[in-house]
Amino acid sequence: MKTLSAIRSNKFKFALITGLCCVASYTASAQDVNSVKPAKEIADPETANRSEASFPGGMSNFYGYLASQIKLDSTCHAGRKVQVAFMVDKKGKVRRAKVDKHVLSEEMNKQLVRIFEGAPQWDPARQNGHDIKSYFVCPIVFMPKRDLMASNQPVKQ
Repeated sequence: MKTLSAIRSNKFKFALITGLCCVASYTASAQDVNSVKPAKEIADPETANRSEASFPGGMSNFYGYLASQIKLDSTCHAGRKVQVAFMVDKKGKVRRAKVDKHVLSEEMNKQLVRIFEGAPQWDPARQNGHDIKSYFVCPIVFMPKRDLMASNQPVKQ
């Protein structure tokens, strides 16, 4: 039979080991985020030699295209946000545009889909020398006209 002191000793060892395991798992989960490599830096055969699709002139030009095409209606209140998900196919054509948040009128949603799918051709994504399709989500925030005009003015020095 085990003595009372042996049982207490085993309980103490168990508690000590359990406590150390908890501390070790806590410090492992509290690692600095900067010490973890982003997925793009890890060699993965699926993403090796891959470049993302791009709009000619960059995303600022794409947003400029959108701003020049969108005709606002009464559902486009200042501060209202929507997201448009779309695919850029292997030829650089925008396809499958869809408004994710239906906070706008049906006509406005259709207009956004039409504008996105009618966008100028993108440079398609490439992987291992081959054009591939890629997916995007584009956030759109409606601003009051005065703020939009102010944001397009050159900065005075």
